Amino acid sequence: MDHAPQPSPADPQPVHASDAPATSGTASAGRRRNPLSHRSQDDRFRALVHHSLDAIVVSDPNNVITYVTPAIERLFGYPPEGLIGTSGFAFVHPDDRAASIEAARALLTRPGSASLQTFRLRHVDGSFRWVECTSVNLLDHEHVQGILNTFRDVTERKEADDRIRASEERLQALLANDDGAILVLDQAGVVQWASPTAERLWGLEPASLWSATMSRLVHPDDRREVSRQFARVVDESSHATARVEARMAHGDGSWRWFESTFANCLDTPSIHGIVANVRDTTDRVISEQALRDSEHRLEHQATHDPLTDLPNRTLLFDRMEVALARARRNATLTAVLFCDLDHFKVVNDSQGHSLGDALLVAVAARLRDALRPGDTIARFGGDEFVILVEDLHDEHETTAVAHLVEQTLRAPFALAGGDVYVTASIGISHAQDGEPGAEALIRNADSAMYQAKARGRARAEVFDDAMRARAVERHQIETSLRRAVSRRQLRVHYQPMIDLHTGHIVGSEALVRWKHPTRGMLYPATFMSIAEETGLIVPLGAWIFDQACLQTARWEQQRGGDVFIAINLSASQLDDLSLTDDIASVLAATRINPGHVHVEITESVLMHDVDASREVLDRLKILGVRIAIDDFGTGYSSFSHLRRFPVDILKIAQSFVQGLGADSEADAIVQAIINLGHTLGLVVVAEGVETAQQLDELRTHDCDMAQGYLISRAVPPERLGELLRADVSPARAVSGRT
Repeated sequence: MDHAPQPSPADPQPVHASDAPATSGTASAGRRRNPLSHRSQDDRFRALVHHSLDAIVVSDPNNVITYVTPAIERLFGYPPEGLIGTSGFAFVHPDDRAASIEAARALLTRPGSASLQTFRLRHVDGSFRWVECTSVNLLDHEHVQGILNTFRDVTERKEADDRIRASEERLQALLANDDGAILVLDQAGVVQWASPTAERLWGLEPASLWSATMSRLVHPDDRREVSRQFARVVDESSHATARVEARMAHGDGSWRWFESTFANCLDTPSIHGIVANVRDTTDRVISEQALRDSEHRLEHQATHDPLTDLPNRTLLFDRMEVALARARRNATLTAVLFCDLDHFKVVNDSQGHSLGDALLVAVAARLRDALRPGDTIARFGGDEFVILVEDLHDEHETTAVAHLVEQTLRAPFALAGGDVYVTASIGISHAQDGEPGAEALIRNADSAMYQAKARGRARAEVFDDAMRARAVERHQIETSLRRAVSRRQLRVHYQPMIDLHTGHIVGSEALVRWKHPTRGMLYPATFMSIAEETGLIVPLGAWIFDQACLQTARWEQQRGGDVFIAINLSASQLDDLSLTDDIASVLAATRINPGHVHVEITESVLMHDVDASREVLDRLKILGVRIAIDDFGTGYSSFSHLRRFPVDILKIAQSFVQGLGADSEADAIVQAIINLGHTLGLVVVAEGVETAQQLDELRTHDCDMAQGYLISRAVPPERLGELLRADVSPARAVSGRT
């Protein structure tokens, strides 16, 4: 603020008794003090006032300053002489001025009264500093005659107090708004203090927690761990900490999850206890548990069959690897039983997929209940189950397990469609001391299972040396077959078909041959089943189709007439989504008449999945190719099924043709098939004609075409080209067969 008018009278001098007029009389003169002694005390008083840390200001009843000690300049920067005659209120902070005036008025009401105030005074530099002012009403004092004000600068103390107060307020705010709570416990675990947020956390008044024990708050199942961690913090050095998560009782009676961090503050005077920072983690724990449950479900789904809830292939192989490793360490015997349900497809197709699924679930449940808890029963695929048995003493124990499986499946299964009976073909393979590995063990058991099916089904076969030799041979064939195409070892031969009415060769069937480098010429029976099982049939079949169409296009150009080619399709090819596009590409590349291409599919392959087969055949018909059912009569298709397929040709199975002329039943079957085909507007072809009598019978029964050794074996393309050019008649075909 602007400085008030600054009159400069001389400092008022203190009035002393020695300065009063002297009284007469000897006694009075005898009591007079030594003037030098009086001046010495006065100097001492002036020195004390001058060097005092506090400033003294005397003001009149209107608060006009009448006297100021030199300390005022040191405290507030004002020269003492400049303040005389000014109002003391002018220097007080505006926010404190009203209270200061009120205190001054109260002080005037009673002489000798005193007051203590704390307020802000303006410094000469314009800032305000906190002062503590003690005021005494000495208006009646003969030497003072005013209000004596003693000022002490308490700015630093006030700021320190403000900082402490702000810190405390901030701490209280944090405690009040923290999402957790703080407890102070003694060494016995008894609550001595609880923060205000305890009510929100536990639903209880903080005071109600005081004197509560850990045993009352913590869930019984978690007390041991909480007590262990608490005791460790108590026993260790100062500032030791521990964290524990446990359930605690809530005020609503429920148990909620809390995370508590204990800190040893026994050596801290203001606390002298164990501080527990507690947070409610129930939502997190529930979320984490839900996530773990979800991960467990996903893991379970990834390792278990969704229909039967049995382990799937992935989990089976994991357990097999563990079992075989354990067998190697312990020198024990491990076995695998490969079980395939007999005639399951008949049940599935005749009763429907839903009942077939129900049967698989029931079979899985029975096997699970019958086997030892330590054994693994897995669904390997379709109607195949694999049983892993460990810690066997000898192979007889495995046979006993197989017998148990047979007994378990013997009782009928009561399903929605009625009682269903089922048997299983079981293949057994053993691993001594963990050898062979998991894949070989499964492969050997699978081979033994096929041996059981070949020997009549509903039985168990053990993989032996003979099977091992066949398996080795099969593996060698598989390995060589993968290289055969690139090394040009495969050949396509052609078996001619004749029109029984004209005797002319009208087409041929493409049959693959393998010119093996060490084993000579191999026929399809040796390797096609392996190609089917390994998936090689798809690229191999595509190559055969391409070669056969190219060759037929050449013959058509050379002959100048029509000649068809019949090409077999396997189940795997029929399932290949790119089949139709691949065939369309070959037809476009070779420019062959699509009607001259006959695709042959066995009756059993067609009936594997009737709806899917119908869809594929419809797409092939759109391309213009003709459809032939191969080996007709050996499957189990019905007349209604046959009408659903876009079929053009029926090929009578060789097993029926062989009995012609010698077996009246065979004659009747062949005649019935021919009549059925003609009724449906189909061309009928007889396969496997080997005698002239069979040929005559077929002609008598009005069969349309024939093929077989009597006419010609499958021959290389150049030989068939010669036969086509010669336009061979039936007589010449018979006499000149190769």
